[in-house]
Amino acid sequence: MNRYFIQWIVLFSFVVLGSYVALYNGLFYLIYDADFTKISFGIFALFLYQSMRIGYGLYKDKFTDKILSSSDYFIDVFVKLGFIGTLVGFIYSLYHAFGCLDVADASQTQTAMLFMAKGMGCALYTTVTGLICAASLKTELYIYETASPLK
Repeated sequence: MNRYFIQWIVLFSFVVLGSYVALYNGLFYLIYDADFTKISFGIFALFLYQSMRIGYGLYKDKFTDKILSSSDYFIDVFVKLGFIGTLVGFIYSLYHAFGCLDVADASQTQTAMLFMAKGMGCALYTTVTGLICAASLKTELYIYETASPLK
């Protein structure tokens, strides 16, 4: 085993440990409930896929331009999907909140606040998921590029 694969193993172990802690503390359920678009889980699934490709390439000492270019592509996609989730959350929040807002009726104001909270939850969780996955994959890509003779 080369040292770059060991570095990837350590980094990926932190990802697995963080995922376990999030699952144990109910964060995945919270994100599943708040993110009605489910973009966060799509981002995470793509992250795991590309991360495994990088790890396999490091393990086999198989360096290809395909892995380099697709990793750069996915890093951009994660950030963009996170921002799309943000916009969808804001649109949902504003459309539903102001569509039913009547300041004279306290129950409608309360309903409007619930819609705003749900939209903001979606917006923030997709953004955070996209940024964390992009940063993690960028770190893995750095390890891969350092080990690669293709530079």
